[in-house]
Amino acid sequence: MKEFIRNPPAFQFYSSNYMSAIQYRTMSLSERGLMMSMLCECWVNSYVPSDISQLAKILGYSNDEVSQSLSTNVMHFFFKDNDKIICPELIAYRNKLDERLRLQIEGGKKGALRKREKEVTSSYPEGSLGEHNLIENNLIKHTTKEQVFRGEELAEENNLAEHKEWIEEMDKAESYF
Repeated sequence: MKEFIRNPPAFQFYSSNYMSAIQYRTMSLSERGLMMSMLCECWVNSYVPSDISQLAKILGYSNDEVSQSLSTNVMHFFFKDNDKIICPELIAYRNKLDERLRLQIEGGKKGALRKREKEVTSSYPEGSLGEHNLIENNLIKHTTKEQVFRGEELAEENNLAEHKEWIEEMDKAESYF
């Protein structure tokens, strides 16, 4: 079943591209308005009818206004295909957006699959969470050098304790004399 994906609500309009075209610069105000209305209609519905009366009805203008304004300058930005007028630039742009969306969906699916695989293959620590945290925080786990050094520290502490006892015994013995 194909998912319903809403069409993009807008298209990019590069005014510099249009304004630099001689066909646009030589248009009358009504021709420019008709061209913009047709572009918007083509974006929403992919095409406009080539029949003047249907086109006028759809755009909300009179037949005379549309027939007078639908010049070769306006048609420069469109292509007539049987009973339809389409805008090749908008079709190319929509295809580009559709391809971008397809790649994003594909990438999202790959990412989700990698995440699922990682969750399944990841090893969980043995023992309690407390033990795991102690190990992770290096409170228990030491390198060999650290273990040797720690062992030497403990030996020194033991020696000091033994010396301390001996010194205390000597102090007591001196007090008897």
